[in-house]
Order: sequence, then structure tokens, then C-alpha cells
Amino acid sequence: MNSWDGTEAERLGALAQPFAVLTALLPGMPMLYSGQEAGLNRRLAFFDRDTIKWDELPLEAFYTKLLQLKKRHPALRNGDPASNFQRLTTPDGLYGFVREKNGSAVIVLINATAELLTLPGQKTCISPQKGLFDVFSGEQLTLAQAKARTVPAHGWRVLRTRD
Repeated sequence: MNSWDGTEAERLGALAQPFAVLTALLPGMPMLYSGQEAGLNRRLAFFDRDTIKWDELPLEAFYTKLLQLKKRHPALRNGDPASNFQRLTTPDGLYGFVREKNGSAVIVLINATAELLTLPGQKTCISPQKGLFDVFSGEQLTLAQAKARTVPAHGWRVLRTRD
């Protein structure tokens, strides 16, 4: 896939941000297209000079928070054999995983449906005594509270352990 295939909005619609979260936090290296953090909603001209308006950045806070988490959290470091990846058992349309290293973890839930979904309770590699922090809302939760939370339609939830 390349930028000739269209903008994120053209390709993914309402799932553009959830899939940005997914690709940034799965093992590997995320890629941003020119203007993606500026909320560019048109294709850039190829082989001609084209301008990206940098005076308004509607997605700057979103990408800053997401990429700072990727950079700073030890469980999200690429190629680290000490980190663990656990795919969560989820209902159709919900994708979830935990990345953990030395008791420090990140839980990622992506809802690709137009419905509100709840993660069914299950065992994870996270200690029940660990508190959790919702990276995007700032809410502090217990593991039991997090398991009872919903994931909004075409939305995501990213929780990290409070260390």
C-alpha cells in the first residue's frame, strides 16, 4: 500500500484513528504519511510540488500521545525478547492484545464495528493488583473495572499499568 491508494479517510473512513492506534502499538514500526498528523483530507500531488497546511493540526495531540507511548513504554519496544505479546479472546469485530515486560503492560482494544462492544472477562498476564490508566481519557481503573468497560463504536481503548 502507498499513498496512491488514497488518504486514510478514503481507505478507512471512521476506522482511520483506531487503525492508527493498532499499527502504532502492534510489534513493528508505525508509518505516517506526509500530512497525516495535520488531518490532511486530500491526496498530495505526485511529481509536482504540493503544500500541506501546517497552521492547524487537528490530530497533533492524538499522534503525540500515541507515539510518545510507543517510544517511552518498555513493553512496546521493538525486538525486545523480554517483552510478551498476548492476543485477547474477543467477540467478532473487537481486536485486543496485551504487550507486557517485567510487570509493566499495555492493553489495546480496537472496535471495528458500528456497535458498542464489551471485552469478556478473561485471564491476562497483568496482575489484578496493578492499577490501570486510560492513556487517552486519563481515567484510572482497576483491572476488574477495565474488563467491564465498553469500547465505543469505531473506537479504541488503550490502558497501561500504573507503575
